[in-house]
Amino acid sequence: MTNAERTNLIERTKVLNIRINDLTRLLPSPSVQDIMNEYAEEINRLDKLVYSKREYMYNFQSGGWNTEIAYTVEEAIEQAKARWVNSPNLEINEKTFHVTDEKELRSAMAMFY
Repeated sequence: MTNAERTNLIERTKVLNIRINDLTRLLPSPSVQDIMNEYAEEINRLDKLVYSKREYMYNFQSGGWNTEIAYTVEEAIEQAKARWVNSPNLEINEKTFHVTDEKELRSAMAMFY
C-alpha cells in the first residue's frame, strides 16, 4: 500500500462514519440498519488495511535481502534507507520492495540453514 492509498482509505472511513451517523438520525428503520451494517463492515475492513503494519521484503544491489515492518511501501523504503545509511556496501534496491508472507520468509530463511 502506498501513502496515497492509505490516505484515501482513511478518508473513505471518515465518510462512511458520517453516513452512518446521518442515517441513524434520519431514518431509524430496519432497511437503514442493513445499510449501516454494510458500512460498518466496510469500515472494519478498511481499518484492518489502514492500521495494520505489513512486512516488506527487499533486496540489496549487491545481493542479499532484508525486511522492514511499515504501513506503506514508502515508509518501508525510508526505514531501510535510515537503517543502512552507515553501510555503504549495502545499497537497497527500491524496486524490489513488496509485502511478504510467511511462506516467502521461510523460503528465504532456508538459505541460511
